[in-house]
Amino acid sequence: MRSKINLLLYIFIFSITSSLFTACSKEEVKTPTLYDSSSLIENVDKETTRGLLALNPVVGKNAAEMPLLDIKVYRIVYNTTNYDGKQVKASGALLVPNIDKPLTIISYQHGTIWNESDAPSEYNTGKEIKMLATPLASMGYAVVVPDYIGYGASSDYIHPYEHAETLAKSSFDMLQAAKAFLKEKNVALNNKLVITGYSEGGSATMALHKYMEENSNEAITLSIPASGAYNKTEANKLFAQEKAPSLMTKYFLWIVNTYKTIYQIDTPWTEMLNAPYGEMMNKLNTNFELQYKKVQTIPQALLSKSFIEALTTGNNPQISNAVKDNDRWQWVPKQPMMVFYSSSDNIVNPINSITAIQYMQSQGAPVQAVKVDGYNHYQAFGAYMATLFKVLPMYQ
Repeated sequence: MRSKINLLLYIFIFSITSSLFTACSKEEVKTPTLYDSSSLIENVDKETTRGLLALNPVVGKNAAEMPLLDIKVYRIVYNTTNYDGKQVKASGALLVPNIDKPLTIISYQHGTIWNESDAPSEYNTGKEIKMLATPLASMGYAVVVPDYIGYGASSDYIHPYEHAETLAKSSFDMLQAAKAFLKEKNVALNNKLVITGYSEGGSATMALHKYMEENSNEAITLSIPASGAYNKTEANKLFAQEKAPSLMTKYFLWIVNTYKTIYQIDTPWTEMLNAPYGEMMNKLNTNFELQYKKVQTIPQALLSKSFIEALTTGNNPQISNAVKDNDRWQWVPKQPMMVFYSSSDNIVNPINSITAIQYMQSQGAPVQAVKVDGYNHYQAFGAYMATLFKVLPMYQ
């Protein structure tokens, strides 16, 4: 039976927001020159948004009754730092409702994007930015959606896929740039901040939450990481032992290719994968090309024996340290968090969320699990949307 969110969840969220853990003072991240420029992408009227909502099988049945607002969608260009420490001009979308009252900000970190044209600042029809960020803005929130490095204004660079530190930093810097733009436009804010995202966006949200608690005094009202890869070390061990086809395979190859670049892993692809797939990876011009490649999807047949051993035993420090550097499950958040996941996720192993929740709760962190059953990774996105639409009105 598919799970329903218990009403106690909302009581829990409401109570913990008024009694946050007291964080030690820390040096604020300096952000005086992050905002670079902006441009208006589109004016979206509320009936257009209502039509988008109607297409959603989970929340669409209530679209006609939802009180919605017209919104403006802007492209924000800002300065951030890449994985190598070099400055980069990145971009993202900012969606602002037409309403005269102080706004709650939602920082929404998007999921995996296989095509540059799907970047949030491109604002294409039918994509994640339109199907979720647009309705949220139309409900009365200022919604900040970073493209991430590798898309939009920074498309000349590789996307640091599932690299926690870069995802966190570029998302945080986009948030600061968006605030600078809103101040310039005299848009009032109410000092409430919700950060959330699904899949890669879940990973980015967890990393952003940790980054903000360690580097900024800015309060997070609520964090909702959803179906993200927080414990890659354990998830990779399980993936490497699978003897059945896995939908995770191409995502896994993209992550490894990214880490080979960032961490300068010198193990060649031909020693990591069985023929002919090592040579296939060597010939890639961009990671986006993976979506068109025919790949062996059974991990035990795809991965070489030595690579399987590296993932399961940690006998290759270059590989194991790179993976561990991107784990974000074994830390203790001080500000409230809901971790959403599906027990039936067929791409991002639920062990990522389970281990994070168990560890954080064991340390007394204000963390709540929101588990649904019977939804695969794509289906669970609809349940995640429904969760947001129920929970977020408490924070307007």
